[in-house]
Amino acid sequence: MMSLTAEEELVRALGAAIAARRRELGLSQGQVAERLHMGSPESLSRYERGEREPRCTTLARIAVALETRPSELMKAMDPKPRGSFNRVVTAPEHEDTQRAIQTHLTLLSHAAPWTLPAILALVEGLVERSGESRST
Repeated sequence: MMSLTAEEELVRALGAAIAARRRELGLSQGQVAERLHMGSPESLSRYERGEREPRCTTLARIAVALETRPSELMKAMDPKPRGSFNRVVTAPEHEDTQRAIQTHLTLLSHAAPWTLPAILALVEGLVERSGESRST
């Protein structure tokens, strides 16, 4: 049996989280596929088995269908960015926080799924800081 690459392991972990949440809700693959307007449950099954990596937009749709957030589904995955993804944008005091948030969201739209938890954490921190600066 071939060993899995790190990326394949992460995709499988995400698939297992999707399957676990679906079961937690007591839904069949067919019911979730119907919520997603998929032609058949086979695509969902391939995501759950880790045979196919969902794009960011697909993952967001799956999360909505499973009544959760994408970040909740990705908790089973490694939160550390891997590979060539090393563009982390910070928001020092003098930088425009809204611009930093927009930059992170742009990165998020082009990121591989295993990098999403780190990006989401950064965006959530920026949003919190933005709210704190308005109240002071």
